[in-house]
Amino acid sequence: TRDTSLQCWSTQHLAWTLGAALPGIVIWGLSAPLVAAFLMSRSKDELKNPAMIAKYGFIYKGFRSKYYYWEIYIAFRKIALISVAVFLYHINRVIQALVCFTLVLVAYRLHEYHNP
Repeated sequence: TRDTSLQCWSTQHLAWTLGAALPGIVIWGLSAPLVAAFLMSRSKDELKNPAMIAKYGFIYKGFRSKYYYWEIYIAFRKIALISVAVFLYHINRVIQALVCFTLVLVAYRLHEYHNP
């Protein structure tokens, strides 16, 4: 059951946030895309090889060859937006909205410029 009496950003909540959520974000949210980017960049000349397509094709297949890394960029963009939504929630909603809008605008411009 959920304990609804736990106050957000209290000492106990902060302990759970730093002890469970932050390591999860770092391990799955940051290291998984970084490892995928490293493995693909190490073998970027072989990305058309059927064995590489079988391994990593789900990550880069929808993009032009020189933008094989674009899905990694998308993963970091999602992490940034989620982080803003979660960690700026208690500061100021206007700042949170402006930061999210800026991130989305920059992402749009990058996508429009590169057209991966």
